[in-house]
Amino acid sequence: MNLADLVKYLRSEACLQKLYQEKNLDDESEAIFAYAKGELSIQSEVCFFPIEDVDDDLVFEIEGTKYYHLFEIGHGVEIYSYFEDEFEKGNYSELGKAKRLLQYLVNDA
Repeated sequence: MNLADLVKYLRSEACLQKLYQEKNLDDESEAIFAYAKGELSIQSEVCFFPIEDVDDDLVFEIEGTKYYHLFEIGHGVEIYSYFEDEFEKGNYSELGKAKRLLQYLVNDA
């Protein structure tokens, strides 16, 4: 899954619950974080880690692979909703939405 794939799960809490189910994410964890694997880019694979494993580190490394913090996935719904009007008015594709979110995460978050 890349960021463009993840965007569809950020539209609402109900959509986010589907992500938890499909990826078998631990809903008992205090927080689950999305990280970009290898580099911070739109094509990067997005991986999920519970806070208990990563302590909300901005960058960490496992077996020589770096992972870059994107956001706590529950917060991802809030971030998406911030841009919802822009997305609707601009008729963004999923890829366009992902690019806009990444731009925000890199420059403003």
